[in-house]
Amino acid sequence: MGRRWGQMRSSSRTFQTMQLRLAFRQELFNRFEMTKVLHIVKKWSRGGVEKFVESLVTYCSSHEIESSVVSVDSAINIDLGCEQAGPLLNGSRYLEWKRVRKELTDFFSADSYDIVHIHTNNGLGFLYAHAARKAGIPRRIIHSHNSNFGSDFRLAKDVATRLLRLSYRHDATDFWACSQEAGAHLFPGDTFQVVRNGIDTKKYRFDESRRNETRALLGFSQRECIMGFAASLIPAKNIKKAFDVFRAAHFKNPCARFLVLGDGEQMDLLRYMSECAGLEREVVCLGYTNEVEKYYDAMDVLLAPSLFEGLPLNLVEAQASGLPVLASDAITEEVCIGGSPLVRIPLSVSDEDWASYALRLIAKGSDGRHAAFEAIDQAGFDAESSFAAVEQSYLNGAKLAEQRSKSK
Repeated sequence: MGRRWGQMRSSSRTFQTMQLRLAFRQELFNRFEMTKVLHIVKKWSRGGVEKFVESLVTYCSSHEIESSVVSVDSAINIDLGCEQAGPLLNGSRYLEWKRVRKELTDFFSADSYDIVHIHTNNGLGFLYAHAARKAGIPRRIIHSHNSNFGSDFRLAKDVATRLLRLSYRHDATDFWACSQEAGAHLFPGDTFQVVRNGIDTKKYRFDESRRNETRALLGFSQRECIMGFAASLIPAKNIKKAFDVFRAAHFKNPCARFLVLGDGEQMDLLRYMSECAGLEREVVCLGYTNEVEKYYDAMDVLLAPSLFEGLPLNLVEAQASGLPVLASDAITEEVCIGGSPLVRIPLSVSDEDWASYALRLIAKGSDGRHAAFEAIDQAGFDAESSFAAVEQSYLNGAKLAEQRSKSK
């Protein structure tokens, strides 16, 4: 097992130090009545779920809530400003239920959490909740962040999820979801609460001068059409379709350029496709960035041909920027918030027709982009209202769980 907080070594002296730290923290928590929340993800990456967790942890860093984050199968490669651990298991497999349950139960039992907030896309969330119940954690939230299992081992994941849900669904105290579709996917027949993926809307407010500066920095002229892609380069996000649409658009309009924000396993595929098409100079790959808002300003349209999603955070951000979006209809209609034009079309539509839609969106221009963030605020997707509701739920739920435990 690879469990560790930060970079602690597994020596007896380090373990004693860890025990002293935990005892000291426990004393402080008891004195100030802290609510201790543990966030758990299966595998930490740089996607929308992790961005949501990071923002939520930052918002809830108060005198009343102490957050921790654990990644089951991977290390957490950034400093979240709180206790963080991972990997708990080296190379765990989807069907190794007994092993995962035991290791998680041991981990949960090593501290006294009030709440475990499980961020998941599949039935493993039910197994995590079961382990948390066995460890005595009073409140166990399963939060669904997707509406599909994907194409890899889909049948096996579907069967496993059905079995885990049947066995352990009553071990969860709360069902949350990022959208109605994500909730119906993981909690069919059960009541769940939709928790909006909130963002700092003012951060994404369109800025004309920032647009001009960013385009100049990237070497793009004002007459060039910038088609964007902002997501992890994983199969579900469908970078191949996005590139094929760009290639078709470039054939129709040689001024089209492709700006890619994100990294992942399909970066080599993107480079290969660019080279084969002779479009290396027209494709700019920036990798992961913490300044995505200035690149939204520089873009003229965002492509999102995902195979499946929950409610993608990047499309909320793009609409706050007033950036037109062309997305697949595999993405829930709930993402059409109204900040900017968002068109959903089937993936079965040809690349050439996708390109025509994209170019028409670009031709409409950027009028109204400055005020787009206000529509996102009004729709309830601002971080302040979204995260404040989560924080209050944590505090209220922890008190209720404590009252129930005292009454037993």
